[in-house]
Amino acid sequence: MLPYQASEAGALRRPGGSTTVQSGVVVFRLVVRHFDKQNKPLAVRPAVRKDESSCLPPTRRASFAAEGLLKLPAALDPDDAQEMCDEVWAFLAAKQGTSRDDSKTWTTARSAGFNRLSRTGALDRLWSPTVNDVLSDLLDTDEQHRERPRVLMTFPQPDRTWDVPSGAWHFDFTPLQGRPGLRAVQVFALLSEVRPQGGGTLVLSGSHQLVSRYVARTGQEPKPRLVRGDLSARHPWLAQLWGRRNGETGSSDDRVSRLLGVPALVDGVELRVTEVTGKPGDVYIMNSDCFHAIAPNTLAVARVMCTSLIIRTLPQD
Repeated sequence: MLPYQASEAGALRRPGGSTTVQSGVVVFRLVVRHFDKQNKPLAVRPAVRKDESSCLPPTRRASFAAEGLLKLPAALDPDDAQEMCDEVWAFLAAKQGTSRDDSKTWTTARSAGFNRLSRTGALDRLWSPTVNDVLSDLLDTDEQHRERPRVLMTFPQPDRTWDVPSGAWHFDFTPLQGRPGLRAVQVFALLSEVRPQGGGTLVLSGSHQLVSRYVARTGQEPKPRLVRGDLSARHPWLAQLWGRRNGETGSSDDRVSRLLGVPALVDGVELRVTEVTGKPGDVYIMNSDCFHAIAPNTLAVARVMCTSLIIRTLPQD
């Protein structure tokens, strides 16, 4: 368990940390710059300055180093998560007449156009004291480029059979830096309850280690398409996960039982397909070099999450 204590608002925070809240937005010291996918500055926000001690115990740090995935239960106040979820539904209702209480207004297509909502700051409560502390701890700096939080929403597809996807696996390219260590992470926050087979993102934990080995072996930047092609050619298990060719037979149930949550040793690295599930306010932090994929939602409720890519900023020479 993380060494946090409950604040009066019910959020977890590290003893000794200091924050203030203005109109529901957490305000901190120092500077974190927000950038979009084209690396254009979106906003400037202060950031929590961590103290000299680590907020993660050695066992959890070692687990993250091996798996590239860390779950932080209740890292957001559940009330904040619920309010952000309400903002998403209100935005959809105003934009396209989608009603939270009427599934007949839902669509099986992935909802888009949430950038306007993100720019209002409605999702900025993602940056809770717990999330800020852990990010500073893992990246070993408070100087970070933060993408504005983006909505991840998947409506139910009741006629579809849940399966482990094959073609959607990727990781988000982040250029190499001149200093070793973790250069970027992706944060996933659950704004609604996400149950198994309910559309939660799938993460191939441990796969960041194979990406690092690719870089060491080739000396090239880790471009996702090139890395995936290289690893598929070298490792039959990955070729089977990422494509149904290579002689794969059997039903979707067979594929799920064979791949979901079952450890596989690939080039000495333990890999595992992990489904992001949990309660509103739970947060996952993922090494940005981990392969991940969107998964189908075969339940009766929509999946509502938000995500952000955070890149370590190095001091200028």
